[in-house]
Amino acid sequence: MCIRARALVLAASALALASHGVSAATWLVGGVVLGAVALASLDVGLARAHAAIGTGLLVAGAAATVGLLDVDDSVVPPLVAVVVALLLMAAARLVRPDHPVSPAVEIAAGVALAGALLVPAGSGGIAVRWTVAGVGLIALALVAGGRRWLVWPGMSALVVAYVALIVDSGFSFVEAYTLPLGAAALAAGVWATARRPDASTWTLLGPGLALALLPSVPQSLADPTGLRALLLGLGALVVLALAVRLGWQAPFVAGTSILLLIVLFNIGPYANAAPRVVLIAVVSAVLLGIGITWEDRVRDGRKLVAYVRSMR
Repeated sequence: MCIRARALVLAASALALASHGVSAATWLVGGVVLGAVALASLDVGLARAHAAIGTGLLVAGAAATVGLLDVDDSVVPPLVAVVVALLLMAAARLVRPDHPVSPAVEIAAGVALAGALLVPAGSGGIAVRWTVAGVGLIALALVAGGRRWLVWPGMSALVVAYVALIVDSGFSFVEAYTLPLGAAALAAGVWATARRPDASTWTLLGPGLALALLPSVPQSLADPTGLRALLLGLGALVVLALAVRLGWQAPFVAGTSILLLIVLFNIGPYANAAPRVVLIAVVSAVLLGIGITWEDRVRDGRKLVAYVRSMR
C-alpha cells in the first residue's frame, strides 16, 4: 500500500509538470500524503524514503505556489523555499527528534535548502536569501540538541550574504569586504586564546590579523602619505601595543612589520630625492656607528630575539 501511494504521488507530480498551477497544488498535496504515509509506515526504510520525497515535494510546492503570484520569480520563490526548508528542519529536530523519519526529513530539507540558495538572482536577492538561511541555521544550532555544528554553515551563509550586500551597494574598496570578517575572526581568536592558554597565537589570531591588516597593505604602500596608510599605521600601532602588553607573538610581529614598511615607504621618496653624497654620508655614518658598537648591537639583537621567542 505504501509503495502504491508513493508511485501514485510521483506519477501525479510528473504529469502535473505541464501546468504550473496544477503542479504546485499537486506537489503540496503529494508532500502531505507522503508525510502521513511515512508516519504510519512500519518499515523504517520505506518510511524514510517517503519522508524524504515528501519533504522535497513540500518545499517545491510552496515555492511553486508563491511563483503563481505576481512576484519576481528569481527572488521570492527561492526565499520561500529557504524558509520552508528551515521550518521542516526545525520541526524534524524539535518536534519529534526521536522518530525514525526525522533524519530523512532533515537531510532532504538540507538538500532543498542548498538548492534554493544556489538559484541565480541579483546580489540583493542573494543577500536576503543567505541572511535568512544563516540566521535560521544559527538559531537551530542554539536550540536543537546535537546540532551545534550548524553554527558553522550558518556563519558561512552570513558571510556570503554580507559579501553579496557589499557588491549590491557598489563599494569598491577592499576593506569593506575584509575588515568586518577580520574583526569577527579576531574576536573569535581572542576568545579562543583566553580559553586555550597553551595554544599558539599564530594559530588563533593569525587568520584574523591577516584578514584585518594585509588587504590594506599594497594600496597603503602605493600611497604611504594617504589616509588609508595613516589608518593602517594606527591599527598596527594598537595591535603592537596590545601584543607588548599581553605578550602575544603573532600580533607583535604583524604590527612591527607593517609599521616598519610604512615608515620605510614614507622615508623612501625623501631619501631618493636627496643628493647621493648626502645619502652615502648618512649610510656610512650609520654603518660606522654599528661597527663601533657591534658587540652592544649583537647583545641587543639577541635580547630582542629572546623576547619575541618568549612570547606566546
